[in-house]
Amino acid sequence: MCIPGLDDLIRTNEEFVARGVELMVILPLPLAQCQEIVENLGLNYPLYSDPEWRVFEAYGTGHILYAPKQSWVGVGPDGTVRYVWRQGADQAIQPVPLPLEALDAFQAARAE
Repeated sequence: MCIPGLDDLIRTNEEFVARGVELMVILPLPLAQCQEIVENLGLNYPLYSDPEWRVFEAYGTGHILYAPKQSWVGVGPDGTVRYVWRQGADQAIQPVPLPLEALDAFQAARAE
């Protein structure tokens, strides 16, 4: 279900790098499965394994029927969370930001 999103990040990761932002994707899967995804899709960015859902819980992103809700979290170099978008966090339904939209929002928040 998240393969199209992972594939889109392959194409946009260069822009993250060009702007000095490290892209990290976290999935609630065992390490071996994450390694297979990286190899099969040829990901050019890190994919982290979090089968215990610790990171998801820490950032309040949650899940729907054990599929993680999509979210964007921008953390500055000092470790401060500068930007958060969580699916279903507001009453109004919002479209999921595209990668470069999330990057723009993070950089705008980081500059504040």
